[in-house]
Amino acid sequence: MKLTKSKLKQIIKEELEANPLPWWMKMTDDLLAKAQDMFRQAPPPGKEYMINNFETYILQWKEEMEPAGSPDDDYTE
Repeated sequence: MKLTKSKLKQIIKEELEANPLPWWMKMTDDLLAKAQDMFRQAPPPGKEYMINNFETYILQWKEEMEPAGSPDDDYTE
């Protein structure tokens, strides 16, 4: 059986309808695409500014994901 372009499109459409992306994944992908466009167009100081801000937010988000009162918090030698 030869897989035509139209048949492939139909298969993809059916898969997406059966398993749509979660809303947060679509929003994240859209936001990152916009950020990537901004980064490409920014002058060097703007790129550095964006990098610093993203690093700051990522560190904050990672801290928020850590469970409160993890065993490592109370570890003493």
